[in-house]
Amino acid sequence: MIFFTLILVFQLGYYFMVTSQCLYAKIERETLLPLLGYGFIPLILGGFMAVHLEAFISGAGRIVPNIQEWLGLQYSYENIRLISSDSTYVLKALTVIGGLLASLYATYRLTERTIAGSVLNIKPLMIPFSFLFTLAGLFLIMV
Repeated sequence: MIFFTLILVFQLGYYFMVTSQCLYAKIERETLLPLLGYGFIPLILGGFMAVHLEAFISGAGRIVPNIQEWLGLQYSYENIRLISSDSTYVLKALTVIGGLLASLYATYRLTERTIAGSVLNIKPLMIPFSFLFTLAGLFLIMV
């Protein structure tokens, strides 16, 4: 239930953000609703990778002992962590920040394409960018 509730909260927040963006920047909601979703994909992917990076880092050190066991050689599963926990946190933060930067660029390009006849200023970008920064902050808190 918690999982589906979180999805519902995100969807409602996204819909509210798109609706307020349409009213604020005078862009049609039917155009903006699917387009801004594409701009958020890099941040969602970066957050997903950051959340699961710990499992990858802790499990990647098992490859060599597993191959040694498979070949019938002497093996040990002690001290198999590749990098420290602090280094893992830095990689998680860099992954989320990289996803944020890619999402900011994608959202900028999509908004620029949406209002092709007008001059692009900060007004149509304020709401989606603030939503992206908030979502990136939540991802950084989660990791």
